[in-house]
Amino acid sequence: MLDVRDLTLTLGERRILDHLDLHVGSGEIVAVLGPSGVGKTTLLRVVAGLVAPDSGTVEIDGHDVTRLPTHRRGVGMVFQDDQLFPHLDVAANVAFGPRMRGTGAAEIGRLVTAALGEVGLDGFETRRVDTLSGGEARRVALARSLVAAPRILLLDEPLTGLDRQRRDRLASDLASVLRARHTTALLVTHDPAEAEAIADRSVTLG
Repeated sequence: MLDVRDLTLTLGERRILDHLDLHVGSGEIVAVLGPSGVGKTTLLRVVAGLVAPDSGTVEIDGHDVTRLPTHRRGVGMVFQDDQLFPHLDVAANVAFGPRMRGTGAAEIGRLVTAALGEVGLDGFETRRVDTLSGGEARRVALARSLVAAPRILLLDEPLTGLDRQRRDRLASDLASVLRARHTTALLVTHDPAEAEAIADRSVTLG
């Protein structure tokens, strides 16, 4: 599914990624562990097409996507800060991707309802995002990524900033949703317990 081969990236005077190789199988959830500054988030950004590597390749389903723009990779990404649109309600945030692709209104409604149900937010469609708790906002961000049915889902510290109870519950729900959808996922975290709760296996950078 995902093959990162001999990936190298230097920013300024610093080598962030150094001949990195990584394989993620179809439907597999892989956690990337390591201390701050070792390139975990940078790896996700390279896979997503937000940063170009100095050398090496990114392959998805056997196709070299290293120079493809983000919107042509079939990759979804959940950022640490959620990046929800504050002027839109929950349903409109989740529907943003399908609407931009020209999906019909009835199908968008079905997709949004299904995605919100999967992440435990039934009935939240008309809620304003600025009234949500941190955990609820994180679930909306996850639903927005899932509704696009990405070939690969990239998760950058998805449980950061939540208290232990919410972290544990969201970790369990996230693992269940990803496995039910057979979603291939790359999860960045600094927490081995979080990796163990969600991922099939872990790799460590640095």
